[in-house]
Amino acid sequence: MIYSIYYHDVGDESLAEYTEMFEAAGWERVCSSQGMHIFSAEPGTSPIYSDQSTMREKYKRSEKDIRNVTCTLSFLTLLSITLHYVTGLSNWVPLFFLIVTIPFLVTYAATKARTLGKWGKSV
Repeated sequence: MIYSIYYHDVGDESLAEYTEMFEAAGWERVCSSQGMHIFSAEPGTSPIYSDQSTMREKYKRSEKDIRNVTCTLSFLTLLSITLHYVTGLSNWVPLFFLIVTIPFLVTYAATKARTLGKWGKSV
């Protein structure tokens, strides 16, 4: 099985129609939450969003959410490092935030580069 995440805000009344569009192309909805939808399909199934304009929109929508999470985690990481030096906060707290933040930083950089066409397959 292959999986794909699509970001699109659809109301409950439109979710069935949105899901039918994917099912017609061979994709099955796994779950949906807050505008994020996970679909699965057999290997070799064509992607739903294959033209550049819809791919660009997909990355732009996901970029905003990833940026917000990354900024929040970066702030908490810097705050925990500062508190570590000022108050003697345990070493584990800044280390935890750093370990969690780094993948988000890399993901945000890749998403931003993809929307700008800097790395890999530009959209």
